[in-house]
Amino acid sequence: MYGVIPTFQPANFGRVYAAYGGIFIALSILWGWKDKMPPDRFGS
Repeated sequence: MYGVIPTFQPANFGRVYAAYGGIFIALSILWGWKDKMPPDRFGS
């Protein structure tokens, strides 16, 4: 369902979805740094 719901949204939803994804990635990296786990190149 997570991938199907965006297909029924208005036309400008793609930009909102991309912005949400960018914020999610940035916050997950910051959370990792907070927990003393800096990101590495391969995400292991």
